[in-house]
Amino acid sequence: MLGVGGKHLRGGEYPPLPPPSAANVISFITFVMSSIISIIGYWSTVFAAIVIAEHFIFRRGHFKRYAVLDAWDVPRRLPPGIAALIAFAGAFGIIVPCMSQVWYEGPIARMGTGDIGVLTGFVVAGILYVPLRTAEKRWTSSREIS
Repeated sequence: MLGVGGKHLRGGEYPPLPPPSAANVISFITFVMSSIISIIGYWSTVFAAIVIAEHFIFRRGHFKRYAVLDAWDVPRRLPPGIAALIAFAGAFGIIVPCMSQVWYEGPIARMGTGDIGVLTGFVVAGILYVPLRTAEKRWTSSREIS
């Protein structure tokens, strides 16, 4: 069997692959980075909804109610965060069907709504977080400072 340049290839040897062009590499890196940044965009709006609800509803907009210097390194005095995790998961449960990206289009977005994942995620995270955090505060009232 003849290989590259007329040289014979022995069993198990393959001709060398051509090196990828710089344009292909840059295109791939751009695609990967834009995909990661879009996921960060969905994450950041859900995170913002949870932080805004915590600050204005449960801390009543006062930074003094955080007790950062007293409790930041004492885990038993910090909130467990279960409410935030459940609200986050619930928000992503609606974001995925509502997202419209190059690499994925959810069923709700496919119906003509476009990419409404960011908006629905923000709203659902806020709606879920308030009752979940209220219940979490009742169950762990002796534990945290607020």
